[in-house]
Amino acid sequence: MRIRTSIGFIIAIIVLLVLTYKYGQDRSLIDFKDSFIEFLPKLLTALLILVLAQVVIQLSKIVLTRILGRFESSYAIVQLLSLFLNIIAVLAALSVLVGKVSSFVTSLGLIGLGITWALQTPIVCFTGWILINVKRYYRVGDRIKVNEIYGDVSQIDFLNTTVWEYGSTWFTAEQPSGRLITIPNSVVLQGAVINYTRDFEFVWDEITVSMSYESDLAFTKERVMFVARKILGDSMAVPIKQYREILAKSHIDYRISEEPEIFLTFEDSWLNIYLRYLVGARDRRAVKTEILEAIFYEFGKPENIDRIKPVYPRSQIQRIDVSGMPVDVSKSGE
Repeated sequence: MRIRTSIGFIIAIIVLLVLTYKYGQDRSLIDFKDSFIEFLPKLLTALLILVLAQVVIQLSKIVLTRILGRFESSYAIVQLLSLFLNIIAVLAALSVLVGKVSSFVTSLGLIGLGITWALQTPIVCFTGWILINVKRYYRVGDRIKVNEIYGDVSQIDFLNTTVWEYGSTWFTAEQPSGRLITIPNSVVLQGAVINYTRDFEFVWDEITVSMSYESDLAFTKERVMFVARKILGDSMAVPIKQYREILAKSHIDYRISEEPEIFLTFEDSWLNIYLRYLVGARDRRAVKTEILEAIFYEFGKPENIDRIKPVYPRSQIQRIDVSGMPVDVSKSGE
C-alpha cells in the first residue's frame, strides 16, 4: 500500500511538472486553465491505465499464489511481478501524458535522476531485498539476529523485513516478547546477518559447572556426562551426520563428536567444567534448563555431597615468623 501511495504521489508531481512546462510558459492563467481542460482526457486515460494495471496485478497474485502453492520463492516471485507490472503501468501512463517519444525519454531521464536522488534509502533497501531472495540470506520462518534484534522472520517486503522478536531487554534469555520489529532490507549490505536455521537448524551450546579443587574431578565429570546422556539420549546422532555432510561440502575438516563433550579450565580457586552439546536452535533454553536442573539434583544426592564440593568465596591467611618463614599453625598449637 505504501508503494502504491508513493507511485501515485510521484505521478501527481510529474503531471504538475508537465503541465507547468508545456503550458505555463508565456501564457496567462486563463490559457493555463484551457490547456488543462484540453489535457484532461490524457490524464484520465493515464489514470485508467493505472487502475487497470492494479486489477491485473491483483488477479495475477491470486493465480500465481494458487499455481506456486508453497513453493519456497513464491512470495518473492509474486512481489517482483507486481513491481514489474507497476513499472510498466507507470511508463505507459507517462507516455500518454507526455506524447512525443523524444520528450518522454528526456523527461524520464530527468525524472529518474530526481527520483534516484530523493529515494536513495528505498533503492538501497530494494537492492537488499533482491540479494535476500537471490543469495538466500534468510527466508520466512528463519531465526536470525541483525544487530541487537533477534527473532523469527515473519515477512519480507520490498523495503523491510518483519521479525517476531524472540528475546529482548525484558528477558535474561531467549523467550518470545510478542513484539513485531521492522528491519530495513539494507542491513544485508551494511552489517552482519546471523542465521540460526537456514541450512542447519541446530546450534552448539555449553553449560558451565564450577567445582572446588577438593572435589573428585573424575567422579564429577562422570556425573555431568551421565546427566547429559540421560537427557539428550541419541538426539545428536542425526544432526551430527547432517552437520558433517555440510562441512564436507565446504571442504572443512573438523572433528565432531556424536556425544556431548567435556572441557576444563582452571581458575584461581576453582575449576570449570564445560559441557558442550548440539541442540535445536529453538529448543536451546528448554534443554539447558532441564540439564541444569538434573545436575543440581545429582550433585545434591547424599552419596555425592562429599565427592562434589561447590565453589564458595574463600580466603587463605599465611602467617610468617620474624625471619619471613611460613608458620605451620597446626604444629605450633595456635
